Amino acid sequence: MEQTGQTILSIVKFEELFRKHYKLLCLIGKQLVGDLDVAKDLVQEFYIDFWRRREELQLTGSFQSYATRAVKNLCISYLRERDATEAKKDQLKVAGSYDPLLEAELQSDRENLDEKLKASIEKLPAACRDILMLHKFEGLTYAQIAERNQISVNTVKTQIKRAYAFLRDELRNQPLLFIYFIVLYSKGIPIA
Repeated sequence: MEQTGQTILSIVKFEELFRKHYKLLCLIGKQLVGDLDVAKDLVQEFYIDFWRRREELQLTGSFQSYATRAVKNLCISYLRERDATEAKKDQLKVAGSYDPLLEAELQSDRENLDEKLKASIEKLPAACRDILMLHKFEGLTYAQIAERNQISVNTVKTQIKRAYAFLRDELRNQPLLFIYFIVLYSKGIPIA
């Protein structure tokens, strides 16, 4: 059972983990998405993300169990996005052509969601909001935020957890809006 422990992962250790687990993770991905090329892309995406976040990750179990779970989650997200895309294509086929009124309505819906999110984010305490924005908008790691603000990494983690909890509570009657927030921020898309 491999443990990454508290030490920062070296490139040599990372390459060992890649070689040891890549094929298994690709097979798991293929079972879920049904396409080996897509599975390879998702596994590669996992490894890239793992490398980027190596300083802030603290695995409590084996790398294999963590990687398997992460790849499964990526596959599930991929399948959801694919299904949503297919559903939109089907809607467009039914409509027969581009509908400017529908597009205007969708844009209006997006703007309403953005406004609700802005209002909820503005209700966060200033320090909590600033840390959340640095992490989600600027893509800074917890360590970078801690260094910039001269606070501990644990304080950063706590503030981000509090921000999520606040937003989840603030948007509890609109769970899709909270999901919209997570998706937008995970892709680094600023709210208009």
